[in-house]
Amino acid sequence: MWHLVLCLLLFQIYWGHGVYGLEAAAALYFGKHLSLLTLGECAMLAGIIPAPELLSPYREPSRSLLFFLDLGSAGRCAMRFCCRSAVES
Repeated sequence: MWHLVLCLLLFQIYWGHGVYGLEAAAALYFGKHLSLLTLGECAMLAGIIPAPELLSPYREPSRSLLFFLDLGSAGRCAMRFCCRSAVES
């Protein structure tokens, strides 16, 4: 059940630069469909959630990596699951 709530949230939240939703964020930051994101790209998106404008790789690429390192394995696994779930649905 938690994974459904998390996925719904990821498809609704603000990702910076006027973009809402995970698919739009994948297109903005990586220029590709959500189903084509790598685990590292998913992790970068997870890392910018707390402050998408401040942590945007367009603003300062190294800053988003610092938040990825603080995300922890549970957060990385959740983001990976949501990326896979979006492809399967």
